[in-house]
Amino acid sequence: MAGSISVQRGGLQSGIQVCKTCIHELQSTAQSLRQSYQNAGQGWKDENYAKLGGIVEDCIAALKQPIPDIETSMSTLEAMLAILTEAESVF
Repeated sequence: MAGSISVQRGGLQSGIQVCKTCIHELQSTAQSLRQSYQNAGQGWKDENYAKLGGIVEDCIAALKQPIPDIETSMSTLEAMLAILTEAESVF
């Protein structure tokens, strides 16, 4: 029993844009967190600042961790969009 699949161009394009937005926001947040930490250190260079640095780096790593999976999802959506475009040109 074969099922039918319905894919809309707009849905794929929206998904790709959401992936791009997610990646941008994660990278931007990580950069902002690092910059805030560095700015705070201008007058605060002690053991607690160093401990906070470890926590900040852990947070930055956690923010960046899903990016490869999102990039993979975005590539899949782009491939699907290319297939849809090709199929539309045939039909």
